[in-house]
Amino acid sequence: MFTHIKHNLPEITKEIRRRHEMSKRDSELGSTLPNRAKQKDASPLNMITDFVTIYKNTITGKFDSKRYSNNNPAGKENYPVVLK
Repeated sequence: MFTHIKHNLPEITKEIRRRHEMSKRDSELGSTLPNRAKQKDASPLNMITDFVTIYKNTITGKFDSKRYSNNNPAGKENYPVVLK
């Protein structure tokens, strides 16, 4: 049994590392889609509404720090887009 563990342990540790990295990447991508049909339909509309609000506020020069918090779906950067 010791030799079996000795031969398979490197493969197991590689698999654990790979799954940990995949989990990290998944968390960077954001939350999953909801399970219910109504929520699935509302999710893209909410994303579009958020995008339009952020875009409009950027154009008008408004900045709401609460809106650009760590749960920002656009990524880790919490800066508004500046168009020239």
